[in-house]
Amino acid sequence: MTTPLNVNMVIVDDDIALPDLPQARGVAGTLLVHKIAGALADQGGDLAVVTTAARNAIGAMASIGMSLDSCTVPGNAKDNRIPVGKAELGLGIHGEPGVEQVDFCDAAGAVEMVVERLAATIAPGPHVALVNNLGSATALEMSVLVEELIKSRIGDQIRWMIGPAPLMTSLDMRGFSVSLLPVGKAEEMALIAPVACAAWPGCHPVGRIDTWPLPDGLAPIAPMPSRHDGRRALIENCCRVFIDAEDDLNALDLKSGDGDTGSTLATAARALIGALDRLPLADMTQLYRAIGMELSQTMGGSSGVLLAIFFAAAGDASGNGEDTIGALSSALKRVQEVGGAKIGDRTMVDALDPAIDALTGGLREAAVAARKGADATAAIGKAGAGRASYIASANLLGHNDPGAEAVARLFEHLAR
Repeated sequence: MTTPLNVNMVIVDDDIALPDLPQARGVAGTLLVHKIAGALADQGGDLAVVTTAARNAIGAMASIGMSLDSCTVPGNAKDNRIPVGKAELGLGIHGEPGVEQVDFCDAAGAVEMVVERLAATIAPGPHVALVNNLGSATALEMSVLVEELIKSRIGDQIRWMIGPAPLMTSLDMRGFSVSLLPVGKAEEMALIAPVACAAWPGCHPVGRIDTWPLPDGLAPIAPMPSRHDGRRALIENCCRVFIDAEDDLNALDLKSGDGDTGSTLATAARALIGALDRLPLADMTQLYRAIGMELSQTMGGSSGVLLAIFFAAAGDASGNGEDTIGALSSALKRVQEVGGAKIGDRTMVDALDPAIDALTGGLREAAVAARKGADATAAIGKAGAGRASYIASANLLGHNDPGAEAVARLFEHLAR
C-alpha cells in the first residue's frame, strides 16, 4: 500500500518530515528536496520511493550563500559583524557566522567567489540552479546576479533555473544564495510539476533566446559607413565631454531629479563612440539621421527621445539645403514643438537656444551664451517642463539645471 505525503505538510509542519534523512547542505537547497519529494508523493509514490529520491537529492546538492549584512533576529540585538566593503560567505539564514569574510566589489566578483566553491563540489552534467534572495536584495540586483551566474564558468551546465526569488529569507539580510542540483529526466519532471503554492516561481529552462528580424518596412535602414577624419574627431571630442562630466551631472541632478542625467548622457556618448565605424561621416545629412537613430536605441529617458528627434530633424533640414546653424535651429524648433519647453522653463533649452543663436558669431560667443543661459536656471524656482516641474522651489534654487549645464560644458569645451 502506498503512503502519499502532502508536500505542504512536509514544508510547514516541523512534526511531519521525511524519515531519517541527513540534513541538506544549505537551507535554501532543502526547497529542491521538498519539491522533488512533494511531486513524487503527489503522483502517488510510496514512502520508500519518496525517501530515496530525497536522499539522492540531498547527497548530490551543493549550496552556498553570500551577504553584505547579517540579519535581525527578533528580540535580539543585531550582530553588525560585516564591515563596509566586505561580504560573508556561507553565513546561516538565522544569522550564524559564515565560513569567511571576503572583499566585495561587484556582482561579477561575488558570483565568481560563489561559483569557485560550488564548482569544486558539483558533478559534471546538467543542473538546476535555485537562486534565492536572502531577504532584502532588490529585484534588479538579483537579476544581475543571475545574469553573472549564467555567464560564469559553470553557466553552460545550468539547464533549469528556479528564481531569482525570495524563497528562504531573513529580515534585512542583503544577500543571495545559489543551490545546484544535478538533474536527470526524473528530477526535471518533479521540479517542473505544477504546484498551488503562489510563492513558488516555477522551474524554467535556461537557453539562448531566439530573435527574429523586424519585417520589411519596420526595420531601420542601416546607413552606409563613410570616412571623414575631422567629423569623427569632433564627435568623439563631444562625447568625451559628457563622459568626463558624468559624476558632476549626476550630483547636480540629485538636487532636482533622480540623479541619472550624467549616466544617461555618458551611456549614449560611449555608445556613439562605439558606433563611429558604421556612421556615414562624409554625408552630413545622413550623419545627423544616423546619430538620431543611434541615440533612440542607446539613450534612455525622455532626453534620449528628444535628442533623437533633434538629430532626425537636423537631418531633414540639412537635406533641404540648410547649413549647420540652420539645421540646428530647425532641430531645436522641432524639439520645442514636441516637448513644449521654452526659455525660462529650466531645461537644456535655456542654454541650447541662446547658444545656437550666437553661433553666427563663432563658438566663443556661443559658449558664453550657453553658460549665461545655464547659470540663469539656478534662479528659476519653478520649472515649466520636464521632471523638475514636479519639484519644490527649495530644491531647485541655487542649482543649475543639469541638462543646461551639460550643454554649457559642451560649448565651453568646443570653444577652447
